[in-house]
Amino acid sequence: MRFTIRQLEYFLAAAEAGSITIAAARARISQPSISAAISSLEAEFGVNLFVRSPAQGIVLTLAGQRLMLEVRTILERLGGLYTVADELNSVVHGPLSIGCLVTAAPVILPSLLRRFESTYPNVHLTFADLDQADIIRQLRRAQINIALTYDMELPKDIVFTPLVMLRPHVVVAREHLLSQYDEVKIRDLATFSYIMLDLPISREYFLSVFETGGVTANITHVSKSPEVVRSLVASGYGATISTILPRCEISLDGHPLVAIPLSSEVPPLALGLAVLDQGVKTPAVRVFQEYCHVLFSEGIPGHAYS
Repeated sequence: MRFTIRQLEYFLAAAEAGSITIAAARARISQPSISAAISSLEAEFGVNLFVRSPAQGIVLTLAGQRLMLEVRTILERLGGLYTVADELNSVVHGPLSIGCLVTAAPVILPSLLRRFESTYPNVHLTFADLDQADIIRQLRRAQINIALTYDMELPKDIVFTPLVMLRPHVVVAREHLLSQYDEVKIRDLATFSYIMLDLPISREYFLSVFETGGVTANITHVSKSPEVVRSLVASGYGATISTILPRCEISLDGHPLVAIPLSSEVPPLALGLAVLDQGVKTPAVRVFQEYCHVLFSEGIPGHAYS
């Protein structure tokens, strides 16, 4: 074998970035180092791994795509060698890439990451805030190791472990008629304008909530941004549904918001951890799972009702 682990790491970095420049910046090394690693691997295997284009950067060939999948598996399994060291010195280290549903990320993720890093300073954390479809996609591609998300339309090859059950709430402006309710029924909500968070799978969940009550949502505005939805709601354009409730009950433009529980006809939604069924569980993944179970048993980080 005439190639190194470092060359494999540089190849994978370039393949995932689609650019030698970006890969070099992320790895904090020179561009020639990335290029040299790729050239060495191409010479070793006798195939072109990339198509170079000034306009498009670098694009994987079919051979490059196959090699990328193998390299990911190899590097993940090599990461498992840390297990031996962990057993000897009880120090968990190595990379950990976390995905988090975009609606939960700003509320839960900062506090969760800060506490985890203080307990496991030798784990190198990276994270991505994603919609549910992207979480599934990136777990399957091994771009993230684990995800904090809801139990929504997860396929059979994704294993979900619940951490907490969250009751959906209706969020409205302080002046909205529903703000005076102690609990909101779906039929009542359907009589008002609804602001839809238009994200894959999340959108279908919100529509299913209205179907539970045998009614249809009166959707007047849609947005892919949770904060735009909150600002529209706070400005009196309508109501929305949310299971994640920030402690700060104002929109970004300074208007107050009120959250009222939905009636019991709408079941609670499980928030938990998702991993690929056949994915490699490194020590870092295992301790993160254990840490989240302990932390969430004490309350939801950053959440209004924890």
